[in-house]
Amino acid sequence: MAASGDAQEARARDFVRRLGYEVVLGEANIKALLQIKVVQGKEDTNCADIVGFKPNFKQAASALVCESKRTNVEHALVQLGNVAAAVLEHFAIARKPCEVILLVYGSTLRKVNIGDSTDSTADSPGSIYIVGEPNAGRMRPLIDAGTDDRKAAPASACVDMKRLDVRLTKWGERVAKLPVYVYVEE
Repeated sequence: MAASGDAQEARARDFVRRLGYEVVLGEANIKALLQIKVVQGKEDTNCADIVGFKPNFKQAASALVCESKRTNVEHALVQLGNVAAAVLEHFAIARKPCEVILLVYGSTLRKVNIGDSTDSTADSPGSIYIVGEPNAGRMRPLIDAGTDDRKAAPASACVDMKRLDVRLTKWGERVAKLPVYVYVEE
């Protein structure tokens, strides 16, 4: 990642900490903590940049999986999904419920046309996605903008079914139902 990406990732880490999460940073640390294993291909598992646990890993009631991205939202959804599956697996084994939130931390939104009229615009973090209204924490729900034959709907993360071991791929359906948010720097 370029230096500017590193700076954005550092701001993302600080944001997750401000939300009250104990942060685990970096692919190697996250993979080791959650025992993410690759079954085929390169060692790169499309792992998210940051995972936070509230109040901490051992006693987590909530986990926030965060990926710092500029515009490649589709890739971020795979990275988030892979780590979310590992979080769900870990806490299922521990028999502890844990809420999982997915977050794409971005640097900008741009206006995109979403209809035929000139006043039909929406904020977009990139690709085929738009965002909804911000919540109290200024995180916005990520929405798949849809097409002419398909209505807009909440975006969903996915699990890399071909490259992760089966203990994580079994979580694909549940991961797809997790809320995905976008936080944009101001």
